[in-house]
Amino acid sequence: MREKLKKLLLRRANLWEQMQEVDAAAEAEGRSTLTAEEREKWERLDSEIREIEPDIDRLERGVALGDVDDIPADIDPTPDDRNDPGPQDDIDRYRSAFEGYLRGGLESLTTEQRQLVASYRAQSVGTDTAGGFTVPEGFWAKVTESMSHFNSVTAVSEVLPTSGGESIPWPTNDDTSNEGAILTENTQVGEEDLVFGAAQLDAYMYTSKMVRVSLQLLQDSGIDVEGYLARKLGERLGRITNRHYTVGTGTGQPQGFVTGATVGVTAAAAAAVAADELIDLEHSVDEAYRSGASWQLNDATVASVRKLKDGDGQYIWKPGIGEGQRSTLLGYEYRTNPYMALLATGAKTIAFGNFRAAYVVRNVSGGSVMRLTERYADFLQVGFLAYGRHDGVVQDASAVKVIQQG
Repeated sequence: MREKLKKLLLRRANLWEQMQEVDAAAEAEGRSTLTAEEREKWERLDSEIREIEPDIDRLERGVALGDVDDIPADIDPTPDDRNDPGPQDDIDRYRSAFEGYLRGGLESLTTEQRQLVASYRAQSVGTDTAGGFTVPEGFWAKVTESMSHFNSVTAVSEVLPTSGGESIPWPTNDDTSNEGAILTENTQVGEEDLVFGAAQLDAYMYTSKMVRVSLQLLQDSGIDVEGYLARKLGERLGRITNRHYTVGTGTGQPQGFVTGATVGVTAAAAAAVAADELIDLEHSVDEAYRSGASWQLNDATVASVRKLKDGDGQYIWKPGIGEGQRSTLLGYEYRTNPYMALLATGAKTIAFGNFRAAYVVRNVSGGSVMRLTERYADFLQVGFLAYGRHDGVVQDASAVKVIQQG
């Protein structure tokens, strides 16, 4: 998989070089427009890039999720003594019980394993004793890692892990307009108080909905059922939290960064954006926040802005060439986010800024998996669902700004 990714990255870079050569030939002849033949070639090369980019994204996720499978099973990403069942042998026995539960349900467990499950639940916080099975830390680490690859907001935001789910008052502040001063001798120090707002981080219960797995798959000892479920459950949780971290209302769900962001630029057109408007958006964000900044936009919008050039006739989009190197707009990395609005009148379509300063995500450590045996018995399938607690809120609205279409 890694070799396929490298080949596609090199192919994309080669196609991009050919596109630039077409433009360079026109510029060398003093032409501002392409001939019909040149335009046909340019569009064909661009189409090839757009065709392989979904495969590049897929392989990058695959490589990353393959690395997730290498996470040690006893890893504890958010240490919490209340979720520690005891000595290492108890942890190993609990992991064995959990795998048995996934494959055969509670009825397949020995009396000792059931007692260990009961003990683990008693020491855990927020566990649903009516059927949820508290997962080992290694399994939940794989779920949350899988979530991050389908959540473009979490990938660039501040993440706050907590052991409990109680509401947390969270300060919000913009201090970019304040500065220090020279102090002359025998002069009292001036004051400039930090003006804090107040937000609240809750812990909304999210579910993956049901994932159905065939009995044949569960009975096949050669299949990594634990890894398969961790990936699928994580993908679903990643998508729904990404939606809310982007456009959530903040009432009964997280506040999305678009909801709390300031409009930095109003585009002249309803369904298009100009290169100068992207440059204006970049500079609408205080320079203190532009180090580590990035873009968020819908993939269809990426297709539009990739064709834009700056005042020097250079494309503002540059492809990532090596593994781990992301493509850029105006020199800043971008992340495609399916929940950013499409280009349309009044829509907030493109965001830019330092998301780590602007947005905080809260993850309550641990999670639960429920197994439903009878519901899909006539299909010879077993249903699984995961649930965990999350929230997000804008903590500095000036750190990220958006373009709103005219």
